[in-house]
Amino acid sequence: MRIIIDSEIIEGISYRGVLALVATAVLGDGCWTTAQLAQAVSCNSSLMLEGLQEIYATGLVGKQSKGKWPVGTGVANELQLQILDSAAARRKDFLDDMKSIYEWGNKGLSFTMSAADGSAVQRWLKQNKWDREQWRTALRNRFLSEGIVKSQPVHLWLGRLVEYLEAPLDRYGKVMPNGVGGKTGEAISREQGNRAAREAAVAAAGAKS
Repeated sequence: MRIIIDSEIIEGISYRGVLALVATAVLGDGCWTTAQLAQAVSCNSSLMLEGLQEIYATGLVGKQSKGKWPVGTGVANELQLQILDSAAARRKDFLDDMKSIYEWGNKGLSFTMSAADGSAVQRWLKQNKWDREQWRTALRNRFLSEGIVKSQPVHLWLGRLVEYLEAPLDRYGKVMPNGVGGKTGEAISREQGNRAAREAAVAAAGAKS
């Protein structure tokens, strides 16, 4: 018998809770005693009881009644679907934001992902409980930083996204001291201003002649 338990669920519970969750999956829908659930995974009843109490607190089984635990549709399965739906929605939001910033920073290129990129995104979302505004800020700061390859595959840089949460970085990996562009940005702005002034002067001279 093959049992698949979503990692989002087991990350927040102890091994006792995992044992209880496996037992409910083995026995399936119905109302089961602690002893029956313990027997399903070959552990003692006291250990199973602790696990059941733990996963009951998270809503993965129903409340014990007359010595039995309700398991099945509407209890564990429903909550598992809610967790999966929530994780899928968060992943979609992250990918939507990544696509927007990628295509903004790489004019003319379409955002694509490889299997390695997909795995990196899944791993990152599990390891980082950021809200949407946090990752948007970090993504934006990365693409405003100096010395990066904006079209670089996601899996090669996503693990370092936290480095850009505070601000864009200069080409030495330091926070830009004077906003986006730092000293380099100031020089670019001056050069752009000088070029605009020269172009305006040339245009004015042409109009007079």
